[in-house]
Amino acid sequence: MDYNKDYYSILGISKTSEEKEIKKSYYKLSFINHPDKGGNPVVFNEMTEAYDVLTSESRSEYDRRSKWGNNYDES
Repeated sequence: MDYNKDYYSILGISKTSEEKEIKKSYYKLSFINHPDKGGNPVVFNEMTEAYDVLTSESRSEYDRRSKWGNNYDES
């Protein structure tokens, strides 16, 4: 997990998106960016990393520690 990446913008979703919306966006982008379909493998790997974090228990930690999360506090 990279706290310097905005996983929400990578998947084109809002910070309040639920798992269903995250999954839908990931699959839609996968059809475009999958290396087997001629897509960029670097972009696909970033998307997969974002999906993995935002659909796991790690999301709350990401939200707490990254500046893009819902609970980020700069103090």
